[in-house]
Parts: sequence; C-alpha cells; structure tokens
Amino acid sequence: MTEIRELSEFHGVYGIRNIKTGKMYVGVTRNLETRWKMHRYLLRNGRHTEDALQDAWSIDGESSFELVLIEKVNGYMPNFGLGITLREAERTWLLKLSQRDILYNKTIPKAPDEVRTTTWREIDASYAAI
Repeated sequence: MTEIRELSEFHGVYGIRNIKTGKMYVGVTRNLETRWKMHRYLLRNGRHTEDALQDAWSIDGESSFELVLIEKVNGYMPNFGLGITLREAERTWLLKLSQRDILYNKTIPKAPDEVRTTTWREIDASYAAI
C-alpha cells in the first residue's frame, strides 16, 4: 500500500523502459499512479499515441516493460497545472536521452536556445490529458 501512495505523490519525470532493448518512453506527470494506469490501459488496448512504443509493447509483451522513476521534481506548484519546472525537467531528459537514440518518443524538444517562450495556458492545455 505504501508503494501506491508514493506513486500517487510522485511528480516528476518517468520512463517506460523495454527491458529487452533498453529503449524508453519519457514523460512527466503530477500523479504517477494515475498516469501509469492510463499508459497501460492504452497499450493493452492498442491505442497508445506513441506508435513505436505501442508496436514494441504488442510484440514484446507487457512483461518486457517496467516503470522507471527518472527525476522527482520538487518545484511543483499544484495551482499552476504542471508548471514550468516539470516541463524543463522533461525537456532536459528528452534532450539527454535523444543523443543515445533510445527513445520511443517521436517528439523531441529543441535545444534551449531554440525554445520559444511558452505561456501557462499553453502548458496546461498540452498536459490536460495527463
């Protein structure tokens, strides 16, 4: 029971890692328990939006995947959606891991000097489904 409580309180960057290949999907959330349940539901029903992750799940099977806690983000502000701190942490990890060519994510953010200013409304809208 403690483990579930910890997951529901985890806000930060996580990964869904294929233990056979080492490839990983990286995401960010403010409630990992709920987010992990949603990913598994979509993957089990063949409806995940990351096609490469869905294909690997369908071929390798659910038992080939594990949830990885990458970074807990302490600057989370519950009244402001996911907040810029979580977005920055996610972007940092996506950029780091994209250099290793191990990501299932099809959208990789641009380098920091190429990123435009994002409003809180845009951030909240982009993560409304999480």
